[in-house]
Amino acid sequence: MEESLARMAVDSKKYGHKFIKNVFDNIAENYNIENVDLVISDTSDCVAAYYPIKINGKSGYIEYNYELIIKRCLSRIKKYYEGDFNENHFIPLYIITVFLHEFEHARQEIVLRHNKDIEGLILSDSINGLDNLYKKYTGDNYNILKLYFGSKRFEKISNKLYSYNPEERLAYIKSTEIAAKVASLVSTKDYFVFKKSFLQKLKYGYSQNEDERGMFASPTKRYLDEISNNNHWKDIELMSDNLFFIERFLYGLDVSREEMETLNKILKVNSLQLKLIR
Repeated sequence: MEESLARMAVDSKKYGHKFIKNVFDNIAENYNIENVDLVISDTSDCVAAYYPIKINGKSGYIEYNYELIIKRCLSRIKKYYEGDFNENHFIPLYIITVFLHEFEHARQEIVLRHNKDIEGLILSDSINGLDNLYKKYTGDNYNILKLYFGSKRFEKISNKLYSYNPEERLAYIKSTEIAAKVASLVSTKDYFVFKKSFLQKLKYGYSQNEDERGMFASPTKRYLDEISNNNHWKDIELMSDNLFFIERFLYGLDVSREEMETLNKILKVNSLQLKLIR
């Protein structure tokens, strides 16, 4: 998949709806998730979003706002690039990242149904706890249409929890990790830009300070406590004993000072490498 997406990023001259459809089809085939539709929206306030709601005979759909994608992309260029850069590479790579993120959400539905590993247990508590969160902040019974198109109060609290929501953290981290692999086949500069983004996203939801245990507390645990649905936490902790430190960040578990310092050192080295090729 990485090779074919990299070729698309390099070879394509225009990045409109046709390019997006080609990216969508490529990822759908490689993820083996082909029962998802693609919908264009000029009014959505999201760059893109996956909805597990039936449409056109499909089990779900990804909606995107093209103008917002380009606007967000151009703001990222100003953030990550200085001086000369190949805009024609960054724009398609950013678009690819957006759709990898949404397909990660679609993949999470499959993991939820079939996997009982650590990711499956985290997603089970997170996704199945949404009804608790909805009732808590709206006083209303939950259903999926209300979740995505309903209460403004629920939307506000959901946005507040966004940075440590494990569904979003996993989608951001995994999509950006793949995007970095794609970028490595395009140019060195693009690779370090997307690798930096990946490393930064590993820290999503973590406090800047240690807690009373001398640990950086789990954002996943914080989220599951907030939605009152941490039924599998003891099993998750048992499964996490032998994880590599990057995996602990991936799943949003407690990390030690040494692990945080190690990640910060890797991030610092990557940033220095990026500066050297500017």
